[in-house]
Amino acid sequence: PKQEISITRNTELPMHRDKVGLMNIETMFNGDSIDFIFDTGANFSVIIRSLAEKLNMEIIDADFYVTAATGKEVKSSLAIAEKFYVDNILIKNAIFLVFDDEDLSFPQVDYYPNGAIGFPVIEAFQEMHIQNDGSILIPEEAQAYSYNNLALEGLMPMIAVSYKNDTLHFNLDTGGNTTTLYHTFYTEYASEIDSIYTQETFATSSGGGKKDFQGFVLDSLVLGVAGNYASIPEVSLHKDPIYTEVEMVYGNFGQDFIKQFDTMIISFKYASVVFE
Repeated sequence: PKQEISITRNTELPMHRDKVGLMNIETMFNGDSIDFIFDTGANFSVIIRSLAEKLNMEIIDADFYVTAATGKEVKSSLAIAEKFYVDNILIKNAIFLVFDDEDLSFPQVDYYPNGAIGFPVIEAFQEMHIQNDGSILIPEEAQAYSYNNLALEGLMPMIAVSYKNDTLHFNLDTGGNTTTLYHTFYTEYASEIDSIYTQETFATSSGGGKKDFQGFVLDSLVLGVAGNYASIPEVSLHKDPIYTEVEMVYGNFGQDFIKQFDTMIISFKYASVVFE
């Protein structure tokens, strides 16, 4: 059956940051409390295989690969969560990608997440207020907004971002600690970047592992969303493409911008993002 969601009142979800700084929320599966990363940048929800088996999810073995943010391909199966709760919000028939435990582990920093609540579940909330005090407010009824600065590329939310006199489109990734710039940005501003910065090697980690890239580290970057601006320090810029799907995107919009404001409102119903 299709995914269903039931929101019966305004719901404020306590949120905590894990040891690497990512936002986590508590879910309830058959009375078991389980933390998951809360990640708009995850096209689907993800769970490690050992936990899916422990929760008696229906696992559909499949022979396909998922491309992680590093560009690495990770073998995946599917699992169906018949129902689970986020506070009082009931989610039925949610699809999870199932990764082998080692494919969602980061032993180099002793970090072993259970998985992530991804876009299909998050989008069904229609509107959410991510608050810097450590909570996420999900209203029972979505308010009307008219910024029209939110779009979808497949199941990846994209946000319109102001840079100097230009408007650029970024992936909107609440699960990412830092804003990262892609090859498209370098192509657009190559002469400016080459005249100021020296190429270097830096590493990127995501679900699927760690990978080294050639690029630049910008001292700071001033970006704006819906008229609100913030300066982000030490922004990594990829000189070369990561994979073809991101060639049209200028970067990945992360928490280093988001955390500079009290509240980030995302309205999926009215295609708007605003910071307060």
